[in-house]
Amino acid sequence: MLIALLTVMLLGGGSYELSTFIAEGQENINSAVEDLERRQTALDILAAMEQSMLSDSGETTALIERARQSFSEEKVWSAEELDALFAEARSLNVDRAQRFIELRLELKSSLTSEEWDEAFPSS
Repeated sequence: MLIALLTVMLLGGGSYELSTFIAEGQENINSAVEDLERRQTALDILAAMEQSMLSDSGETTALIERARQSFSEEKVWSAEELDALFAEARSLNVDRAQRFIELRLELKSSLTSEEWDEAFPSS
């Protein structure tokens, strides 16, 4: 139950929306942005988002694996251990969200409103 709760907390939906956002941008950016330099900037930011997502996935997997290895039916987790585990999970989520917001704002500022609407019609 503990591992399931931790997994849901860490993987609970955010990754899919980010994957969709990145894929949509990568698919549409070439037709949305005519200026080659600004197009490349946008593609570089999308690549940084993708790399960040992969890094986050590794950190998430490592935390879940550490908790799984520590888990046994005989072990009784103290309140402090649980607090520390979930504090680390919350910290990962906050760091992930902050990185994505910073990159998204950078991406948005590199495009015109029209380009953004064409590149990301569902956002």
